[in-house]
Amino acid sequence: MKQRLASTIDYVKSFKAGAVRRRRRQGRHLPAGPNKSITVTGQQFLNSFSFPNFYFHAATTHGILRHNGVEIGKRDFLGVS
Repeated sequence: MKQRLASTIDYVKSFKAGAVRRRRRQGRHLPAGPNKSITVTGQQFLNSFSFPNFYFHAATTHGILRHNGVEIGKRDFLGVS
């Protein structure tokens, strides 16, 4: 896991700031059901899909860990413990 995180961090560091800013405004086509697609900007995708998806999985993982007896609290979820 640590190796995979390190390679991901290296990959993200390779991005150029200007390219990221351009992609944020470009439209992307995403599947939205059979024979349908929607077009969203990078910023819309981040705000309406990526962030909610990330927090859903983080909260679900937190709940599963607590259910299985791991002593973990809200401060751990927030990363301030």
